[in-house]
Amino acid sequence: SFIENNIPFITDKQVFLPFIGTMLMNEKEPVKQIEKFVYSTQQLFLSYLYGKEKRLYIAEAGKMLPFTAMTLTRAVKQLEATDLFLVAKDGVNKFIESKYDRYELFEKAKVYLSTPVRRAGYIDKTQITEDMVFAGETALSERTMLNPSRVVTYAISEKSYDKTLLMEELIDPDKQVRLELWAYNPKQFSEDSNADDLSLILSFGDIFVFFGDILLSFGDNFLSIGVIFLSFGDIFRMISWYFLYFISRIHANRTNRIGRKRK
Repeated sequence: SFIENNIPFITDKQVFLPFIGTMLMNEKEPVKQIEKFVYSTQQLFLSYLYGKEKRLYIAEAGKMLPFTAMTLTRAVKQLEATDLFLVAKDGVNKFIESKYDRYELFEKAKVYLSTPVRRAGYIDKTQITEDMVFAGETALSERTMLNPSRVVTYAISEKSYDKTLLMEELIDPDKQVRLELWAYNPKQFSEDSNADDLSLILSFGDIFVFFGDILLSFGDNFLSIGVIFLSFGDIFRMISWYFLYFISRIHANRTNRIGRKRK
């Protein structure tokens, strides 16, 4: 090798100058441009948003999330690479802390977030299990006075269900339900029989982002697009869910049109 033969060289990570007795190494990996969070990072991000503290200690996050230590470390690095978080230590305890309040953080981070829905289809009602939670329009109707869809929607982790059992077409709405297979467990942040609020918003995909950006163009004080504002009171809660219901109806109509075209 160059080192064994005392041959000087310079690379991105090493500088070896044997004639002056110098060898420098940079172990830090170059920062990669992030387009979307991987799902483990998205779960860590949601854990922070749902938490009440300014700091989220990595050790505590490791107890809450179903990750290996290596996966969690990568998730922390990806959050840090967005420049939305600071990573530091309190003694020997490592933590992440956002530079922004939760509203600003969600607005700045939404470009990195993805729908948790990997696939959707229909199953017989007899196949419903305890691992499933309400999702889609059903979850919206559970939180509001809006009329539920005739076909109930559930969600489950894709790791917990055989996707080959999903049917592409709805045959009998009285005997079938719609099932979404999620990239992570929809029960992870759920406090009841419904998927958590933020994951539910993200499950509507590009439709939410499109209409959310339109509403944002009317001003920073347009609070109806963020379920984060659910904590601000019943008035904002109703505004938020009515907006999401509007989006869900468009989503359902688009799905029905696609189904008719396939037939």
